[in-house]
Amino acid sequence: MQRFSGPYVNVNEEPLLQCDDEDDLADVDHDTNPDYISPVNPLFPTGNASRKRIMSKHGKYITTRPTRHDGGWQWWVYFKKDWFHTICYTSWRKLAVYYVICYFSFWILFSMLYYPMTNWPKCREATNVYTWQDAMQLSVMVSSTIGFGYVHMSYACSWYPFAVLMVQVLVGRAFDAVVIGILIVKISRPQGRQHSIKFSPNAVVDTSLDGPPELQIRIAEIRRQQLAETHVRLILHEYGGGVGGPDGCFDVKSTPLLLEYAVEVEMYIFLAVPWVSRHIINPTSPLYKYVIEGCDGDYELVAVLEGIESTTGLTVQRMESYTPAEVLVGHRFASCCRKSLNKARSIEVDIGRLGSTVPC
Repeated sequence: MQRFSGPYVNVNEEPLLQCDDEDDLADVDHDTNPDYISPVNPLFPTGNASRKRIMSKHGKYITTRPTRHDGGWQWWVYFKKDWFHTICYTSWRKLAVYYVICYFSFWILFSMLYYPMTNWPKCREATNVYTWQDAMQLSVMVSSTIGFGYVHMSYACSWYPFAVLMVQVLVGRAFDAVVIGILIVKISRPQGRQHSIKFSPNAVVDTSLDGPPELQIRIAEIRRQQLAETHVRLILHEYGGGVGGPDGCFDVKSTPLLLEYAVEVEMYIFLAVPWVSRHIINPTSPLYKYVIEGCDGDYELVAVLEGIESTTGLTVQRMESYTPAEVLVGHRFASCCRKSLNKARSIEVDIGRLGSTVPC
């Protein structure tokens, strides 16, 4: 078997560097590999701290969007036409605050409309609304339909209280429908499902194969229930180039990488055992100039896994990011499957060894 010889073969003297970037430290998967150390690629010895990223290690976007519009801070210009999804994308903490504020504002608004009844003796005596607190109690009872008590409606009064009551009921039904819809969408989003999908903390370039080297990323599913129509994409983001300017702008070139299996068989993958996604680094590959020719450059590899969750029918997306320091050239993945000692004819997957690598 021929080994590819190139400027990166010196893997035995490859130094190790503890992650010193706060974002990278927060992104280390301590559940599966608590002693994870990010090795430094010999071609790019500067480490993760000096590398640009469009997303964190585990797929959270860390890029910012411009909010300045026509000289003023008008973020609502971009989101006012899609307010429903803007609210759905907020965190649960903020959504709970908005929930309380909106309902209290709704009750206070209609309590102010009920309050003028305190100035009419006939209405005041018929409904027992003497103070603003009584008006607030009436507003809450009408909104929640818990039934009238000491404070109530009466036909002995004028038409005004009933007009306000009908308006509050109509507005309240629409308001409740919107709130319930937002909560249902928020609860049903399959964000939590992505946490059971694990990527190897490092990508490797296997140079021990007959033929061109291969970029490899290993993926595992923790749950026994598999996602339907699961597929993986690899995208290379190259930073730099362009004219530039005093504001420090630069170009970002995004190129999808062709996976080995995508041209031969159906592109859906099966995660009953860990899956290795492979990209052949031949002269037509965008990675050829970095891995084979040894050109220095700032780039980021983004792996995207998508599948359909069979219970809800919603799409689950899991992403992982790799900088040059997290691409181990001249390594391959160590085996992580073995025969189960507890169940006969069963395979046991050691998730703790998902990111284990050995030199080629």
